[in-house]
Order: sequence, then C-alpha cells, then structure tokens
Amino acid sequence: MTEHLLPDRLSFLNPYVVDDLARYGNQRDGGYLLPASVVAQIDAVLSFGLSTDWSLEHDLSAGHPDRIIHVYDHTVGARSFRRSLKNAFFKFLGGRTSLADLRARYQTDAGYRQFFTGNRVHYRERVFNRRDNANDATLALAFERLGGARNVFLKMDIEGGEYRVIPQISRFADRIAAIAIEFHDTDPLRPVFEAQVQALRDQFAIIHVHGNNIAGVAADGLPDALEVTFLNRRFAPSERQRDRLPVPGLDLPNDPLRPELVLRFR
Repeated sequence: MTEHLLPDRLSFLNPYVVDDLARYGNQRDGGYLLPASVVAQIDAVLSFGLSTDWSLEHDLSAGHPDRIIHVYDHTVGARSFRRSLKNAFFKFLGGRTSLADLRARYQTDAGYRQFFTGNRVHYRERVFNRRDNANDATLALAFERLGGARNVFLKMDIEGGEYRVIPQISRFADRIAAIAIEFHDTDPLRPVFEAQVQALRDQFAIIHVHGNNIAGVAADGLPDALEVTFLNRRFAPSERQRDRLPVPGLDLPNDPLRPELVLRFR
C-alpha cells in the first residue's frame, strides 16, 4: 500500500465514524460504503453515471421492490449494449476476440435489459446545470421525476460534471439522506473542489473518503479521484473521526492490480 499523510489544511475531509458502514456494489470500482441504517430508510435512488456497472443500484434495489431507481447516463443504453454484443459476436467468429469477451458483453446486454424495468429507469440523458440540449437533465428535473420521494440517496460519478451539478444540491438537501460522489481532477481543480466540498458540509457531514488508485496523486497526497460519502446532518453522525483509511474489510482498491491508497489525517 502507498501511504499519504494529508496536510492540516485538508482536515475538513477527515470523516466522522459511522459504525454501521456496509459495502454496496461490486468489489472493485463501482462499490461504495454507506450506513446500513440510512440505506434502510431511503425510498429512492438517483444515480448519475452508469457505464457498464449497475451493481450499486442492484444492491440498493434488492429486497425493496417499491424503491425507485433512476439512473442517468447519456453515453450508454440498450442500443449501444446490443451493438457491442453484435460486434463482439462477429469478431469472435473471425477469431479477433475471445469467448470470455463475448460472454461478458452478452451478460452486460442481458443484465441491462433485465434490471431496467418498472420503477428502475435509465434516462439516457446528460446531467447538467442547465438544459442546452434535448437530452440534458438538471437536478430539478431529476427530483421532479421522483415525485414525492423524501429520503433520496444520490450517487454521482460523471467524470468532472459533478462540479456543474453540486451547487444545485442545497436546494434539495431536505430530501437527500446521503450522497456518494467521485470527485475528479482534484489537483488541477483544487479551488473548485475545496469550495464545493465545504459548501456541502453546511448540510452534510463527511462519513467516508476513499482514494481511487486508478488516477494519480497530488504533491500533498490528495488523490486526483476521490470518493466522498456525505450523510445528512439530521442523522446526527458521531463526533469521532477516522484518522486512517481505507476501512479494513470494507474498502477495496478500484484497480485490484495496483496498491491501495492509504490516507492519514493528523
């Protein structure tokens, strides 16, 4: 493991201890640590960013058939998954790809069609701070589509687009129980990153951070891609703070072939 002692000026990222953290999602990139007691209370999930992994959304819907799952990602969909499968099939016939690759693309295509039914909806739209195009969706529109849901879990992994959306969150804070955000480019965009995290801390407490080992690390030890979990302050997190991360037994490296990033606070 590679260990990084974060400077005092980043102490605002030091997470408060939550005793019932549990892992939701897969065992690699795509899994997040959330408080189980709060997850039990949510009635809707807003997930920004899908790619080919909906293991988090799958885990959050398991055992809760009435829980609304709304996912936003304009880059993928039923057509792209089916097209990818067909291309892999013809490549396999020509000896240009493996059976394992063909199976993986089949599982993605079939899994997508099986999961996204009923109140589990994928909107092939870009989450943005305004509606420039017909397939743009604002946070206001996303909450409007949720109807009367009052305890919402919000996940955001939109490759830098988070900085456009986060300023809108305070308007809906009373309806958001918890948030998991993967912040990107925290080094070149440090002033924006720090300002937006500090603004969120007015209504949400940081209860977990995890460095994504796929990206780089700034000179002061802060990972360029940082996963941060926020809990609405109405749930009154403890005053104890966790001085060393990752959390043993729960956190796992995003890339299992690279060393995990260890973060320490003074």
